Order: sequence, then C-alpha cells, then structure tokens
Amino acid sequence: MCEREEQIVREFLACGEGRAQDVEGIVSRMTEDVVWQINVPSWRPRVGHEACRIELERQNRLSTGGLGSELCAIGSTDSVVFTERRDMFETGGKQITLHINPSWPC
Repeated sequence: MCEREEQIVREFLACGEGRAQDVEGIVSRMTEDVVWQINVPSWRPRVGHEACRIELERQNRLSTGGLGSELCAIGSTDSVVFTERRDMFETGGKQITLHINPSWPC
C-alpha cells in the first residue's frame, strides 16, 4: 500500500474544507504537470499549477457556503490511490452534493 500517498490525498482533501478552499494547500500537493478535469466530460482540463490555481479561486468566489468532503473509502496499490467520496458545497443558496470516484497516481 501507498500509506504516505494516501495521507497526501487526505491532506489534499482537507484543504478543500471550510468556507473557502485553501488554494495554495491544494496546488502545492499537485505535480507541476497536473491535468485536472473538474467535471468529466463537460469541462476542459486545467493543465499546470497556474490554471488550477485560477480555477480554484474562481470556485471560491462562487461558493456561498461551507465546503466539505466525506471520504467513503480509500485504498491503494503500488501505483494508484483510489478514493470514493461525496463533495458538498453551496452556491446560490443551494446545497450541492457530488459523488466522486477518482484515482490518484502514486
């Protein structure tokens, strides 16, 4: 298992908790060549730290309430960390919950 990598993923998710995301905390846990696609397949991927930083700052401006993530499951192999989680946020006074199942390369 990739216990160290699982911990990095947990820290990454924790940076998204609260009234606003910790943009620098999130970006610092991404590789320089990150390719992040927020809503697959409807959004174009963000590539690199600066593009991700801009998107996270945009999301913080849109949020009107607390941000949170409920980690349902986490596991890993020698090369990938898998998570299942529910992300919650509020925008326009409405609570939104998304069921997310990403994998993270180790």
